[in-house]
Amino acid sequence: PLAFYFRWLGWLLAGIGYLWFVERKIAKASKVTRAQKNGAGKSPRQANQAETKKPKEQHDGFDALRNNTPLRSRAEIMLERKKREKSDRT
Repeated sequence: PLAFYFRWLGWLLAGIGYLWFVERKIAKASKVTRAQKNGAGKSPRQANQAETKKPKEQHDGFDALRNNTPLRSRAEIMLERKKREKSDRT
């Protein structure tokens, strides 16, 4: 019966350890990034107003694909070739 209690105690300590070490580190890092984002002397309200004035660029990872030339199928290439040949004959 003691093994059951020790096992659950181990799981409980692992969960508490995770919350204590990892979550605190994440919270500290987010505070630092928020402070850097808002600026040293600016209040959060002033920083939000400055952000709303500038248009935000959207970078979603697909910009390179949107700006590529569209792919053409073999059928489209053959039709274009026929149109060129037809216009050359007349």
